[in-house]
Amino acid sequence: MKRLTKDQTKKLEQLVEELSEQADAIQTETETYNEILNRARALIEEVASSIEEYVEKRSDAWKESEAADAYTDWLQSWQEIDLEEIEEIDLTHSEELEALPKSLNS
Repeated sequence: MKRLTKDQTKKLEQLVEELSEQADAIQTETETYNEILNRARALIEEVASSIEEYVEKRSDAWKESEAADAYTDWLQSWQEIDLEEIEEIDLTHSEELEALPKSLNS
């Protein structure tokens, strides 16, 4: 067998088309997800910054209080949130199938 049969070629083309369509749909959802993720990252930075500003404006006496300790703990919990390690999704499956040789000489 030096070439794919017509049936095999048709099935492969259908699979490539289906994967491409699904990849497009997933890409749209991924872009929406990434946008929301970026807004979450911005909110985390905003909250941490607001807490820092609040603490900085307090008196030295307040900074020695239990309230200051509570704010410091609260700030630290916000600063420990790390959303940077989330990886993006790779949607190249249809391209990989499309690149397969369809004959021995391809």
